[in-house]
Amino acid sequence: MPDSELIKEAVSLGGCCVLATIVHVEGHAYRKAGAMMLLKADGEASGALSPGCLESDLLAHVPDILRQNAPRLVDYDMRPADDLSWGEHIGCGGLIRVLLEPVSGELLSRLRIACERMDAGAPVLLIRRVGAENGLPVAYEFAESDEAADACHREGVLIVRWEPKPRLLLFGAGDDARPLSQLAQQAGFAVTVADFRESLCKAERFPGAKLLFGFPQELMPLLQPGSGDYIVIMSHQLQRDRQFLELVLPSEPRFVGVMGSEARRTRLLGGLSRSAAVSCPAGLPIGADGPFEIAVSIMAELIQARRGGGRYGAGWNRGSVYGSGEQQPHGVSEAFG
Repeated sequence: MPDSELIKEAVSLGGCCVLATIVHVEGHAYRKAGAMMLLKADGEASGALSPGCLESDLLAHVPDILRQNAPRLVDYDMRPADDLSWGEHIGCGGLIRVLLEPVSGELLSRLRIACERMDAGAPVLLIRRVGAENGLPVAYEFAESDEAADACHREGVLIVRWEPKPRLLLFGAGDDARPLSQLAQQAGFAVTVADFRESLCKAERFPGAKLLFGFPQELMPLLQPGSGDYIVIMSHQLQRDRQFLELVLPSEPRFVGVMGSEARRTRLLGGLSRSAAVSCPAGLPIGADGPFEIAVSIMAELIQARRGGGRYGAGWNRGSVYGSGEQQPHGVSEAFG
């Protein structure tokens, strides 16, 4: 579940849930520092911090935390005594520290503001200052810039970045766009499918996606592409694809990919001033064959682009609680510093 959706659910549940956040990892772990899940009073949960090793125990803490209305830190040391066992005896073989916070009071207020900001399309940098006594107390503030977040980086401070759900624009509503639309939604993208062929723009073909019909020039005022967008062009009609590409490149999207062969690349990109910014053919080279596998390869490249950008890019979290704020060695990930 994307962080933005998890936070919205936490706000909707109010005081009936606990937010669990990984704040320190040593060794092997299923999720990185900064990963979150929501633990609910009814014993249900949204998200996951492990493949199933921790969730039952985490849920067991919920009644006490809600009753006391106080956060706590919980350590899970799943490192085997004998490193040669490769962590097969317990869990993932690493040490994981989890901060458990009742969603109430100041945290609930901050999460509401975070939802409002993300709904407006802005990322959120939340700073937590955690005391040394079992995670108490926790103080919250927002950083308004990457530089402000940098200035707060010290021991006992967690900095997390939450991104609004990114938008993926698919130009082309053919059958090969259908698995990509579904995979992208599962990966946390808000998908818009646009095409000049009205017969293809049907809700039953693209459940969960926003649909737009029109030629490239007509679509621009409706789409209003921006620097945070991810775009895949796949109508397979050379003239329309080229026209759409020329119209979206000036907005400098986060990612632009075009389906097609190397030969088609030359014809499509020739003479474009920003052709170096276009991934063509779109997708990572995994030997994909058929619509689903090609969608997987494109989705992999989209995730790579999403996770690879900027000092505080999507998924970026930093800090160490009771640990060094310096660069961590291989195998150690921290969200507090």
